[in-house]
Amino acid sequence: MVLVVHGLITGAAMVEFIFLLSCLIFISTVSWVSYELADVKQINRKVSGVIGFLLSFIPPVALIYIAFLAFRIDSISVNKSDNC
Repeated sequence: MVLVVHGLITGAAMVEFIFLLSCLIFISTVSWVSYELADVKQINRKVSGVIGFLLSFIPPVALIYIAFLAFRIDSISVNKSDNC
């Protein structure tokens, strides 16, 4: 709740605004990174983006999910090595 005293925003309202803004930035960043990593790793981008969005509400789990996507072996390179 934003409190305005004689046209000035209180300190608590500013802290609340900064917190909400940082949450929105984190959620959008995790969703975007999940989508892009899924594109690179040749997996379903939309599903990965939605999972990243949902997990971004629990930041430690979201970071683990991003690490999982980043260190995942490409499915195309595994298939090529199996055929040789």
